[in-house]
Amino acid sequence: MAIKSLNKYFYFVSSILTSIINGNFLLFRFYCPSCNSKNFFIKAGLDNHLTKCLSCRSSIISLSVLLVLHKHNDQIKYLRTYELSFHGVIFDYLKMKSENFVFSEYFPFTNDTYVDGIRNEDVQKLSFKRNSFDLVTSTEVMEHVPNYRKGLEEICRVLDRDGYFIFTIPLYGRSKTIQIAKLNKQKKIVWLGKPEFHGSRLCGGNSVPVFWHHSKIQIIKELYLSGFSKVIIDEIDWGNNIKQLVIVARK
Repeated sequence: MAIKSLNKYFYFVSSILTSIINGNFLLFRFYCPSCNSKNFFIKAGLDNHLTKCLSCRSSIISLSVLLVLHKHNDQIKYLRTYELSFHGVIFDYLKMKSENFVFSEYFPFTNDTYVDGIRNEDVQKLSFKRNSFDLVTSTEVMEHVPNYRKGLEEICRVLDRDGYFIFTIPLYGRSKTIQIAKLNKQKKIVWLGKPEFHGSRLCGGNSVPVFWHHSKIQIIKELYLSGFSKVIIDEIDWGNNIKQLVIVARK
């Protein structure tokens, strides 16, 4: 765990140095919904993962979801909530806000129900019953799911009527989603394009394969086809030409 933390630290520092060299480094002030104050933020390159509040160290991706939750607070029920991770500002907020809070990660190397006390769930085949939750949240998950359409259908299945799925994924302006990789019959990755990986708190930097480049247009259509009745995309403007899109889907 210590080695992974060091790798994450060096990755962030190297990103800062690279962004300074490339002229992408930025220090600015903005309101942080987690700290509930105007703080300094650092932008280390073009990746929103590396644009963080220097006080709470949360990325603007997670903070944007938090802002959207606040925005829809009157419509959302917090009786039964489910977050597809075990850490971060959304995790902390839902744990505090919810009457019944469930969280998980996906550990593909084992079929155990729990790993180190963390629930193991594959979003393509969730173990929960229908109508189990009023709210499901995730950040940057569906681009890593081989059969993400099944994942969307599963989340819709476990949501109760009028429940919300609020999430982020990298979105592209093209008309169709592009598949980057797939799994063969032996569950091995076959790359259809240039190999691409994202970092993970569990596995370290550049460790999680990307299967999809999601089209903004197509993901909206597919959410409707998966059973959601209303879909909008909130654009959170952080100033300095920094924006983050958050998808709000209601069952």
